[in-house]
Amino acid sequence: MLFTRETENTQTVSPVNNRVQFLSFFLIFLSSSLLVIGIILWEDAVSNRHPVDRLADVRSEIKQLEAEEEQLRAYLLEHPQDRTGQEYTAIVGSQSRKRVDLKALADDIGASVLARFTSFRSMMVVRLRELSGS
Repeated sequence: MLFTRETENTQTVSPVNNRVQFLSFFLIFLSSSLLVIGIILWEDAVSNRHPVDRLADVRSEIKQLEAEEEQLRAYLLEHPQDRTGQEYTAIVGSQSRKRVDLKALADDIGASVLARFTSFRSMMVVRLRELSGS
């Protein structure tokens, strides 16, 4: 048996067990510290990007999410037996919408009459153009 020592409670404690316990706690501390450092570095990388570049990133992520949404939607429509997950259930139904064909309406009642009931709104738009050499 390895060297042991007596404690105040007269229990026998092995130094090897103490080292193993210490190393276990140290490794847990080290891994959680590395995780926190990784998160901080990632947040710094994201926050240090220019707002224009970050906007491009966000728009790209939105496009990817919309493509994934379309794939998931198509799957659910094709597989009615598989529409219940652990947290949500998909309810598929039909919906109708009315739309006015403005060109046909203008041809029928006249463009000048339609123009009297047409309003325009102005809004600010942000468009992105990739720089050459990027």
